Amino acid sequence: LSATKTYLIMALENPEFKPKSFWSRPEGTTGAIFGLAILAGVGYLIASNITFLIGLAANTLTLALMIVALVALLYMVLDPKMRIPLLRNGWKDIGKLFFVAATLDIIYQLIVFQWIYPLQVLIVAAVLAIVPYLMVRGLTNRIVRTLQRGISRG
Repeated sequence: LSATKTYLIMALENPEFKPKSFWSRPEGTTGAIFGLAILAGVGYLIASNITFLIGLAANTLTLALMIVALVALLYMVLDPKMRIPLLRNGWKDIGKLFFVAATLDIIYQLIVFQWIYPLQVLIVAAVLAIVPYLMVRGLTNRIVRTLQRGISRG
């Protein structure tokens, strides 16, 4: 039986039964540990590449694209109804484009710097693949919805 069914059966059999909260279960503790580890890893990557990020933020257009990408990422992570379908559908659409952008940036870095900077590869690939995809898809969806409303009223 799943944990939810077990809790439901126990609650029906014993009216005084109170299920544990997510954070008091082992999954919650493990999730918190992994969440903190991911946060620490992201913090380390940002701290070790701060000069590169400041250089990107110096350009207004790049800064605007970084903010758009951050807002889109936060929306996907924080909205539980949209998280899985949006990630699955979006990655299916842009996976190859992201891979090509990352490959081209790696080739560029090897030619220019004779070294590969992984965070820079991820940022450049995201700016070249994900941000334009989100902008074009959002605009296209809005135009299609507007046209569909106009046709249905017509």
